[in-house]
Amino acid sequence: MKSWILGYPLLLAGVFSATFLAGCGGSAPMALDLQPGDSGNYRVISEKQRGVEFGGALEGQQELEGGMRTSITEMTFTQEIESIDEAGNAVARITIRDISASTQMRDEIVSDYSSDTEGSVFAGLVGKSYKIKIAPTGQVTEVLDTSQIREAIRNHGAEAGQARGLFSNDSLKDFHTVSVLPGENVAVGDSWHSVKTFSFGMLGTKELERIYTLVEVVKVNGQRIAVADLNAIPSAEGSRLLHQQAEDTGFDDMFDTSHDYSGTVKLNLDDGQFVSCIERLNAEWIIVEPTDIDHDDLPGMLSMSANIHNRLERID
Repeated sequence: MKSWILGYPLLLAGVFSATFLAGCGGSAPMALDLQPGDSGNYRVISEKQRGVEFGGALEGQQELEGGMRTSITEMTFTQEIESIDEAGNAVARITIRDISASTQMRDEIVSDYSSDTEGSVFAGLVGKSYKIKIAPTGQVTEVLDTSQIREAIRNHGAEAGQARGLFSNDSLKDFHTVSVLPGENVAVGDSWHSVKTFSFGMLGTKELERIYTLVEVVKVNGQRIAVADLNAIPSAEGSRLLHQQAEDTGFDDMFDTSHDYSGTVKLNLDDGQFVSCIERLNAEWIIVEPTDIDHDDLPGMLSMSANIHNRLERID
């Protein structure tokens, strides 16, 4: 039960009275079951961090300054299902309730935009809608109509530019697709897989094979909730590409790299909708080289990190 206590305030009220429906056996239909007329309110948060630190003989040198750059986007929206095709794909209308985006470099606020700021571009997005197509697996396969959004962000300037980046087709697909379901029944204890590529600019890419494991099905406040844990390993193709990249550039051979990937998916089996999806990726690149600087014989060290935390939760 520990996983229910960490980080999921939406379900805490019913945790202590939860009844296990499936322990070591049983199965669950791990697919969205959206129906025309379904409506729900959601919050999605995307946080990205890039960091550089200098250690050892390099620490404290004035010309070398490390730090962390953090970008956070948060949006609350209403999702209304307009139609379902024969394959179970849903056309969803997404109406923005509030939205904010901020960037901080070290201790300095670089940008801070919010729909709470009267007269701002972000304020003009409240009440505007766009349409997406959602597969039974939870993936957003297509962005169908963003005409209202495009009209609202026609202004020039940094804030409008930030909004255009957030509402590009690729950004919207990533923003709304936090976790991927198998679209079929899964036995408790069994797993399914999904490959995802993460780009880190000059540091290259990581293609990870995400492994979802159905941990349990419990009853919370009268609703059956399926809980799956998430971790990841480098995919076979990702490992091949990484090796090729190292041969071509020599860049990756300079660093010791590591990553930690985790997450949790909660699916309401009674209404076929997500309760919450959480994804965390922490990646690090470290290089340690001897230097000619006399600093107690410590080698110089450069550490670069990239963290991605995505969260989608139903709030009604």
